[in-house]
Amino acid sequence: MSSNNGNGFKGLSLAEIATIERELAIARVDARRAAVVRVKEQIAALLLEEGVSLYEVLGSSYKQRGVSARAVKFRNPENPLESWKGRGRRPLWLISKLSQGADLDEFRVEGP
Repeated sequence: MSSNNGNGFKGLSLAEIATIERELAIARVDARRAAVVRVKEQIAALLLEEGVSLYEVLGSSYKQRGVSARAVKFRNPENPLESWKGRGRRPLWLISKLSQGADLDEFRVEGP
């Protein structure tokens, strides 16, 4: 890049400005992703510390969209409202239990 002698972006070529814009866009996306991860970790830790579920905190305003008719395969024995159908990402309560050394089968729901 050319030196702009403290004049901000004046004197930069279009190519140099485009490069800066791309780098800023990438940095913005990376920073947002990091912030989301950080907030999720803080929320999960707080929920775990307080012993409550996200459903309990948000109540009826927390609605899952597109819930399928699939049967629940795993349930949190400490909070039966927390369940997982075994599809998609593992829920935070299950991740927490598994990280503490629990076995996945401990949370398996018996079939019909």
